[in-house]
Amino acid sequence: MTIVIRVAGDARVGFGHVRRMWTLAETLRQRGAAVHIVAASADAGTVLARAGFSVTAERSPGATAETRRVAVGASVLVVDDPTAPTVPDAAVPVVAFDDTGESDQSVALVVNGSVGAEALAYPSAVSRLLGPRFIVLRPAFAEPVARRAAATIERVIVLGGGGHAPGLVSVIAHAAAALPRAMVDVVVGPFGAAPRVPAALASRVRVCVDPPDIRALMLAADVAVSGGGQTAYELAATATPTLGVRLADNQRLNLTGLAAAGCLEDVGAPDDPTFAARVTERLRSLDAAPATRQALGDAGRRAVDGQGAARVADSILTLAGRAPAMADAR
Repeated sequence: MTIVIRVAGDARVGFGHVRRMWTLAETLRQRGAAVHIVAASADAGTVLARAGFSVTAERSPGATAETRRVAVGASVLVVDDPTAPTVPDAAVPVVAFDDTGESDQSVALVVNGSVGAEALAYPSAVSRLLGPRFIVLRPAFAEPVARRAAATIERVIVLGGGGHAPGLVSVIAHAAAALPRAMVDVVVGPFGAAPRVPAALASRVRVCVDPPDIRALMLAADVAVSGGGQTAYELAATATPTLGVRLADNQRLNLTGLAAAGCLEDVGAPDDPTFAARVTERLRSLDAAPATRQALGDAGRRAVDGQGAARVADSILTLAGRAPAMADAR
């Protein structure tokens, strides 16, 4: 059986879509499926080809002609592409990854791993995998976590996501100013550019571009300041107390849901006039409140157990088992 995956990801869209489809593809292959990927952006294609996947490039952003061609004869088409206006019209069942509640109604299965996704108004006829039980994270994030909050914050991790994060330098500066004793690790994804750290902070700030073991950096941190994309769920799975920063409008649902679940504190967007004061105040408050940090981390791990990739892969393979009958019916 062959599963075709269409995915986009670049400096504008971010790396989260590529990262979760990479993980899903590996999980499907481990279960015996053949996987072919259609890359809707050059950056996504480069990363996934280097990872050893069979990749076809779509000819232009938002186009779906190559996807439809490659999907002929496949068992299932999986789509994770916010750049395409509609889900490709394929002759096989389509699984759509959706982060906004706006998935095309014609799909066979919609996957939204966001906290609070269960309350979104998807069509009743569409099969759904909703909520953080289905957030697709790398296998390491399913490993048990034993974290006890330190008396004070000694290390901060700042994460701007996989793409361009224009507010990142501001976040770094505010974090360092709020906690003058703490070291700061700044993580930049593969589609982002390393920020220019102010000279006055050079001895306390370490920039890590696409680190090989981001989970270890999270576990070493006492607190995180992070964008509200896929990374926020990785932090929850590592029980890392987090201040969530809205770096893109499509992160609102994640931040609102994770905050309501007690997994993080939402400090808004860097362009908010009160952002600097809010970050500074919350970091200082958390520095003096290890019990609050412990509670945030514990809530994160309760909400996100890191086993979503296996659950989603199994559901896709179940759907693939019905694919021939569904194709014949059309």
